[in-house]
Amino acid sequence: MWIRLWTKPFGQQRARAMIMRSKSGKSWVHHYYTKQQQRRDRVIEKLLLKYQPIKPLLCPLGIRIDAYMKVPKSYSRKRREFCLSNAELPVKPPDLDNIVKGFLDRLQKCGYFKDDKQIVALHATKRYSSKPRVEIEIWEVNNAVQ
Repeated sequence: MWIRLWTKPFGQQRARAMIMRSKSGKSWVHHYYTKQQQRRDRVIEKLLLKYQPIKPLLCPLGIRIDAYMKVPKSYSRKRREFCLSNAELPVKPPDLDNIVKGFLDRLQKCGYFKDDKQIVALHATKRYSSKPRVEIEIWEVNNAVQ
């Protein structure tokens, strides 16, 4: 299964924590995500639901995630061409592991697979492109002993 999402790659943010107190004096910690993160999650889920499988995959899976970042406008024309030819790679936020975590969470929530434990092979890259996007490939891994 191969999916191309025409969206800017973004990283999964950490959950924020807020201490809540009741009138009786008891306190607890409430974890939440920012409104910006919630909006991003809804947009990605809406895009992923277009390609949703009939039922979740239950076998071992391999996943490849390629995140294509837009070249910053502040770069000179020469440096921009350098970036687009993959001679310079993006070493700026968001971190690749946060991008992967965000998209894996959305894939699981949209019913592509049952649990992250099924992922036995993972390959991810971050590159520059004139058209920002995320490309995801999911395949079944043959677990036969050779």
